[in-house]
Amino acid sequence: MKQKSYLTPNEVAELLMVSPITIRQWAQKGLIHAVTTAGGHRRFKFSDVKAFARQRGLTLNTVDFEKRILIVDSNTHQQQQLADKIKSTDAEVEIEQAEDGFDAGVKLMTFKPTQIFINLDAPDLIGYDICRYIKQEPDLKAIDIVAVLSEEIAEKVKLAESAGANHCLILPIEETQLEACLGIGSPLSTGQLA
Repeated sequence: MKQKSYLTPNEVAELLMVSPITIRQWAQKGLIHAVTTAGGHRRFKFSDVKAFARQRGLTLNTVDFEKRILIVDSNTHQQQQLADKIKSTDAEVEIEQAEDGFDAGVKLMTFKPTQIFINLDAPDLIGYDICRYIKQEPDLKAIDIVAVLSEEIAEKVKLAESAGANHCLILPIEETQLEACLGIGSPLSTGQLA
């Protein structure tokens, strides 16, 4: 498994086979060490998670802990640009792409992504509905949702957050923010949702 600089609560929950809420509670009580981003979001070092598991006799679920990203965008050019940018940042990641809601639904079940980048401003794409669907389905709700927006407007960011987005990136996506979102740079300090 490729080591990441920081893990999200959802990723730690997957490793420890508990819910993300449990991870947040453990962090709040100081049971598991977490760093807090400037935006107030918790991130965890893999070594801290490993130490926590060892102290409590827990086995880490590392067998299926690979990064699988689904990019959903009706603009195939933008979709490929983002895929190329992600690949240049993290060559070991698996990427699938979907152009519409139906294709995204199929790939959510067959590809089983750990993270989804979805262009919420794409025409003819029901992006907000896809986000809500992911967060309502028990088998999918651990997926880390990255909302991609064409401009940073407070109402759009709030809508993305209420639909279930964990992060929000604005086009054109800055490399440092993409790296932070992928968990291979410093934790996000701006443009990220709870």
